[in-house]
Amino acid sequence: MRRTRTSYAIGSIIASVVMVMLSALSPEAG
Repeated sequence: MRRTRTSYAIGSIIASVVMVMLSALSPEAG
């Protein structure tokens, strides 16, 4: 079984979470 879609979904979610965290930590930069 290939986990291509799963890993892509996880990566997308992680990226979204990181972006939100960065925006929350530095709202001026966001």
